[in-house]
Amino acid sequence: MRPRILIVAPNLLYGEPNPRSIRARRLAAGLAGRGLEIEVLTWWSGQEQQPERPDWLGGGRLHAVTAASPFESWVEGAAQPPTEGAALDAWTEAAIADIAPRSAHHRPGLVWAIGVPVAALVAGARLAEALGVDLVADLGDPWQAPGEAAAAERERTLAAAAALVTTTEALAERLQPLLHPGTPIRLIPNGGEIRRRPSGPRPEPPLFVHLGAINAGRVDPRPAFAALAELHDEGKIEFRSHSTGFHPAIDELAHPQLPLLPHEQALELGAGAAAALVLGNDDPAQLPSKAFEIACTETWALCVREHAEDPAAALLERSGHAVIATANEPKAIRAAAEEIIGRERSGLCPAPDPAQSWDGRVAAVADLIGELAEPRHPS
Repeated sequence: MRPRILIVAPNLLYGEPNPRSIRARRLAAGLAGRGLEIEVLTWWSGQEQQPERPDWLGGGRLHAVTAASPFESWVEGAAQPPTEGAALDAWTEAAIADIAPRSAHHRPGLVWAIGVPVAALVAGARLAEALGVDLVADLGDPWQAPGEAAAAERERTLAAAAALVTTTEALAERLQPLLHPGTPIRLIPNGGEIRRRPSGPRPEPPLFVHLGAINAGRVDPRPAFAALAELHDEGKIEFRSHSTGFHPAIDELAHPQLPLLPHEQALELGAGAAAALVLGNDDPAQLPSKAFEIACTETWALCVREHAEDPAAALLERSGHAVIATANEPKAIRAAAEEIIGRERSGLCPAPDPAQSWDGRVAAVADLIGELAEPRHPS
């Protein structure tokens, strides 16, 4: 018998979706669709209208605990949690008080905690210990490295986990020494929606986009933006981009801009574009979510990377979407863009890759849950 699953995640109820909240929603909906009993535990400020169970949860139970946000109080990169964990303590205690008194048959049999931030993993570990059940530590979008205090908490949490879920082999290798020997590790990154281009003639000139933040750790975006802006000025492409983020060069990008779009609108725009710019990372352990979203479309990916092992470029190359150029080489970037223009005008486009879809990710999660639910025999 498969256990009831409690998914612990940051704020799922308000604000623009982010990779962590999208992951929690899609896993909850997908697992419920496979017949598992799902509960979701998140944060509610108590100031907005009391939340109703969202459609994506189906018949599952929603726990929206009112307390100071435990996720905002543990800022990634900070030397110490600003409130010494007080907000996390209050939030976790309130959640345990809500769940623990139920009969064993109606309590969760597995806690699936999704972080960043580290506080989500710590809360999941405390809940799993209080309920006497297994914890899965899910680093499905581990973008930022934790600060000193958060790193210590992450180490303690991973040592207590029954399984680790993460995104890249490089990150799994870094985290494996923190796990109990024999703890299973699964690479289950974020997924995408299978989306086709709108029917009818292809836009002319071809539309190139960059959608999403450009954060520290990415390759220098300036050569790629300069090359695409030059092609835009020549009338060879239409180039549109968001230009938010924390990269040191973000204020130097001169290009036609888009206002920030809601996630769903950004997906639609990207799915209808000829090409999407994907900036590689300095750290091969990082894997941006947009790579999977692009792989699930008929959109070409112009991948700019420094390292041959860059996981986003490698994934898109395997899926047949990528045209790759080396960062800091404007001529190579321009040549890659012109190759895509030629493919577009020949009527070519890549096929969506079902292996990168949310359906595939949910199937992998369900398989892991099934393994953890099997009786364990001492060796």
